Amino acid sequence: MPYRHVHEILLECDRDRLFRALTEIRRWPEWDEELAAAIHDGSSLTPGSRFTLTPKGGKPVALTVEACEPPRLFADLARLPLARMTSRHELESVAEGRTRLRHVIETSGPLAWLWDRLVARKIAAGLETQARAMAAFARTLPL
Repeated sequence: MPYRHVHEILLECDRDRLFRALTEIRRWPEWDEELAAAIHDGSSLTPGSRFTLTPKGGKPVALTVEACEPPRLFADLARLPLARMTSRHELESVAEGRTRLRHVIETSGPLAWLWDRLVARKIAAGLETQARAMAAFARTLPL
């Protein structure tokens, strides 16, 4: 049984800038206070490409790009012991300079319940703060 967390927020930021912030993976620690490091070789973000995130106080986690459809969708997958955790970031322009950001975090597999409790719930609880920080960072980026 998959476990799912959904969060939506309306942000005062252009969708193209938000998408750029979201896909400049090496810069995530600049706006995500939970991350100690983010490693990506700068290659294209095509499905199957990989990157690594290191949470503060944690071990590096390898992720795979599941989807990258500029400027509306970025999704990644973490393969965990006996589980998979997918994070989808959907961006929709709703007005000039305003974007609706929808996060969907889904954990599946035999130990999904465990990874939901250990990881996904913590991520879900911080999504609003994280989205606002990403928008503040994105507003500093040139188009």
